[in-house]
Order: sequence, then C-alpha cells, then structure tokens
Amino acid sequence: IVIDTTKPVGDPARDVTTVDAGLVPSTDPNCIKTPPTSVLGAVVDGCIGKPYPELKALLIGTGTVDWYKQAAGGVAVATGTLTYTPMGNVAVNDTFYLAARSTLAASANCPAVAGRTRVIVKATNCDPNADLALKKSIDKNVAKVGETVTFSITLYNQGKTNVTGVEVLDTLSSSFMYQSHVAPAGTTYNAATGVWNVGNIASTTDSLVLTITAKILTEGVNFNKAEVSKMNGTDKDSTPNNNITTEDDQASVCVTVPIEFCDNSPIELVITAPAGFSSYTWYRNGVVIAGATSNTYTATQDGDYTFVVTGGTVGTCQGSNCCPVRIVKVACPCPEPPCVPFKVNKTKKATYQK
Repeated sequence: IVIDTTKPVGDPARDVTTVDAGLVPSTDPNCIKTPPTSVLGAVVDGCIGKPYPELKALLIGTGTVDWYKQAAGGVAVATGTLTYTPMGNVAVNDTFYLAARSTLAASANCPAVAGRTRVIVKATNCDPNADLALKKSIDKNVAKVGETVTFSITLYNQGKTNVTGVEVLDTLSSSFMYQSHVAPAGTTYNAATGVWNVGNIASTTDSLVLTITAKILTEGVNFNKAEVSKMNGTDKDSTPNNNITTEDDQASVCVTVPIEFCDNSPIELVITAPAGFSSYTWYRNGVVIAGATSNTYTATQDGDYTFVVTGGTVGTCQGSNCCPVRIVKVACPCPEPPCVPFKVNKTKKATYQK
C-alpha cells in the first residue's frame, strides 16, 4: 500500500494499492556461499598422549563456524569460533565437522550453507626418540651383463619407541630387471611400485631384512638406492622421502659391469659423474689424472676410473665413488674369411646410473 500524503485524510485517492509480482528480496554480497575449510587440511596429525592440536577454519563471507561431532544434527561442541581445541589428549583417530553460519543481519537475506566439512585428527606417534636407519649390501661388486645380483636392505629401529606406518621405497632403475624377492614375515614388497610395506617395527634393536634379486642389463656403474618413504611420527635425525643422501634413513650400493673394447680398436669413453659439486678429481688405477677436474672425463686407456668430489651434498658412492668404471680390452673374433687385421673405432658414453 502506497500513501499519497499530498491528499487530505479521507480522500480515497490518498490510499493507492499497488502490486509488484516481480519484487524479490536482494541478498548481501557478503553472504557465505560455500562451506568452511580446514586451514590445516582434511587430516591433522595429533600426537598420541598429547593435547589435541588447535583446529582452524577458513571461511569466505561474513560469518562464523560451529563445531560438531556428527555429520548432521546433534549438539555443537563449540559455537561461533573459527578455532577450536578439543579437550583431553589424543588416543585414537577422531573426527570433527565444521558448519558455517552467517552473522549478517536478517535483512541480508543470506541462505543457509548446506553441508558440513569433515576434519580428521590422526593419532600419530610423535615420540622424538623414533630413529629409523637403512643399510644396503650387494652380493657382488663386479659382474657381467645378464648376471644376477642380490641386494639386501636392512631396516633398523634405533629409537626407544615402536614406529608404525613404515614404508621403504626401493625402485630398480632401468639398469636392472627384477627377478625375485624375499620379504620378512608380516611385510610385503611390490616390485612394480618398489614399496616395501613394513607397517610396525619394534623399538630399540629390532631390524628387518628384505632381499631383491635382479638381472643386470647395462655396462658401467649401476646403483640401487632405498629410502624410508613413510612413517607415523617424527624421526629425530631424518625425514622420510626427502632424497637427502646424507641422512641415515637411506642407503645405496653399486655394481660395476666392465666396459669392453676390442684389443685391436682405440678406446674413447666419456665418463660422467653426478653434477653439482664444487670440484672433481679423477683417478686411473688409483693415480690422479692431471688436469681432470670437471664432472666428465674422456678415457682413452683401459683401467679402473674413480673420482672424488668436494662441495655439494656428498653421500654414499658420490664423495668417493664406491664402484669404479672398469674398462677392459678383450680379444674380438676376426671375421671369416679372410682373417685380415682391421681397425674399429668404438665410441661409448658411460654415466653413473642411479
């Protein structure tokens, strides 16, 4: 009803009734349009036996958050707060739900936000005394293409607490072809992914050994590396799956396959060491090669070639490589007929395979 105040009271023209069938209340642009999210992610680590971590919500729009233990219904355990710290200590995995609520005036015409966001507090062993370590060995350091070698990967728990959720990654490079493996009871190894699923390993002096047998496919120096890739809790001196070679939760071994040249042909072999170090010193049969100071060296004689580096991240088989590039001359058959001396120029490139 619209009142025309220019008309006197009692005048029928004073009261004018109008109808607008298209009239729709507007919504405030600051209304919440999406459910809240967890600042720390959908899964938050909580240390077993320690107080719960503070849970934090991120909200787009003008409003607040109520916290629940149920996906729908129930009574809120905390209301009107973007942060919530559950009472007590973490014992097992626990689940909470975040529900958004607008704090604008009713005139803002904000629709209710449907759904609740789930966040899981994962009970995690955070004992700082956890300490996993790896060691590797190989049954032979010199072999031929087509021969098999067996790697032994030993996982140690050197800490004072049991560690759960342990996985070790040992993926064979293209230099090897998987043949078989033997895993300790209660553990599994997936040759396709390279994951050794250990699960739990007891405290202090417990150790487990995985063996992998593989066929060698390439000449030169071939490496096999393993690293702890997952664990619940925190290791006091290493971090899983960070590929830092100086940490004790990873280890590597190598095997040398001699590179053969015919005894009646010249040798020309480019050897490449890992890049990223400040200096390189190359050796032939244990004797320093004058002027060989880059990460590549072209060998023209037979013998065992090694290198030493400084600077960078020096790890096993890098600072002073544990396996030499071995160049040998072999008697090659003379073509028939006729058997006439001939010269063959053979050029190869050797790279330290990892």
